[in-house]
Amino acid sequence: MGVIRQPFGRLDDGRCVERWTLTGERLRVSLLTYGAAVQAVVYDGVDLVLGFDRIEDYRDARCPYIGTVVGRYANRLSDGLVVSG
Repeated sequence: MGVIRQPFGRLDDGRCVERWTLTGERLRVSLLTYGAAVQAVVYDGVDLVLGFDRIEDYRDARCPYIGTVVGRYANRLSDGLVVSG
């Protein structure tokens, strides 16, 4: 298992977005520091998620939350409860 950290692009305000890629024998997962986006999950050569190759595509997409873990409701839910059953 390996970890590769590389620049992915720059935002308009100059901040750098990085891609972190975790690799295994048959699995590769790429994560971005932009909204904690899952850019790619590749298993046995098959890409399993929708992601873009450039930071500009994430910024300009009709749905700006593609692949993101942290979306528009992060930290905005008041009185949230965990219900166990």
